[in-house]
Amino acid sequence: MTTAQLATILAAFLGAHLAGVAAIACSQDRLAQRRHEDRAQLDRELVDALNAYNASKEH
Repeated sequence: MTTAQLATILAAFLGAHLAGVAAIACSQDRLAQRRHEDRAQLDRELVDALNAYNASKEH
């Protein structure tokens, strides 16, 4: 195997590895964004429920 062939194989391997790392990072970012949105939705629902409860106690 020549040095050029070895360099080509290593470059291909490195490129595939970096693509995999980028895909994992993107996936983790999407999951973190989803968790953030889910928490925000739960917070809004809790505030709405507390407001409804407080309004019912005023009447």
